[in-house]
Amino acid sequence: MYPEGKNFNQKYLRAFYALKERDIVCLVAPFMTALVDTMYYIESNWRSLVDDIEVGRLDPAIEMDEDFRSEANSRLKHDPERAAELRAVFEKGFDEPVIPKIWPNCDYLSAIGGGGFVSYTQKMKRYSGDIPIYFNSYGASEGPISSCLEMGKPESTVIPANGFFEFIPVDDDSGDPTKTLDLDELEVGCEYEIVVTNLAGFYRYRLGDVVEVAGYDGESPRLLFKYRKNQMVSIAGEKTNEAAAAWVVREFEKATGEAITDFSLYADTDDLPGRYVMFMEPEKHIPKEKLKHYRDICEEKLCIANPPYSGELNEKHLLPMKLYFLQQETYYLYRDMMMLKGISENQIKPVRVIDTPRKEKFFFGLIDKE
Repeated sequence: MYPEGKNFNQKYLRAFYALKERDIVCLVAPFMTALVDTMYYIESNWRSLVDDIEVGRLDPAIEMDEDFRSEANSRLKHDPERAAELRAVFEKGFDEPVIPKIWPNCDYLSAIGGGGFVSYTQKMKRYSGDIPIYFNSYGASEGPISSCLEMGKPESTVIPANGFFEFIPVDDDSGDPTKTLDLDELEVGCEYEIVVTNLAGFYRYRLGDVVEVAGYDGESPRLLFKYRKNQMVSIAGEKTNEAAAAWVVREFEKATGEAITDFSLYADTDDLPGRYVMFMEPEKHIPKEKLKHYRDICEEKLCIANPPYSGELNEKHLLPMKLYFLQQETYYLYRDMMMLKGISENQIKPVRVIDTPRKEKFFFGLIDKE
């Protein structure tokens, strides 16, 4: 393991040591974003990485502690054979999945890739192809909640021994946390907010996560993460959540043929009435002349995804939405910025709602104006 900290380019080190090893059998990360970021780094920097593997050194231009670099270089050996194998794969491009070629023994990927990470799971398949994905588990800092029992399915089964779990139906607007349901009282197809009492004595904590009950394994429910309650936009009481916004983006991709790397919503209340602003980062530059047509598609899809939004729009309680396309690598850069501020990569979630002045300044500053 290499030490963590801002004096170490973790992406370089992760990519370098991974590429050196031909016999990797699985790729594991807490969230799918980390795997995608690693593969994107390899795609963008493969020439220098392969050169370093060939000569057996860590690039002196890469930022890291010099004592660590010296110790690592003393252990490295040149590997022209592995470098030639990698170079032959990468020179053919990334139009076809490269993971089966660079790691032929890789049997599966393991990362949380449901809910807000679905778009990254789809992006990862560009690199991994048909390699199975184990979606691992579902939990929080307060403790683990459930584990996936089947490869390729994001639903996870509650492990009762991990704590005491209660559930509040999302259609219960009473705000009374005492009105909860136990594991055996949940209905398949319904959505609930989770309340956790963990083994350390943390008592009846509302996570803010909303899950759907997808079924039961024995007497324990199978959960599918849907969205976080605080990752929701509501200006006139219409309540657009992360799941609805994600559906809009997927439908937008189908309707336009464009590929979207990531997206965010912002509630613009500077004017009255307010309006939604949707940010999308496309994989390829989109000409400005398409913006109005694409905005209309997003508006149409959002009205379908969230009928109350359509009602508020028709009643003139909301202004028509705005759509902005972001520069390529915007979300990649945001995660790097958070890591430089000392936030662990394992704690960086997708930015679905722009809800702080810092996020507002960052994303508005990276709108693609060309």
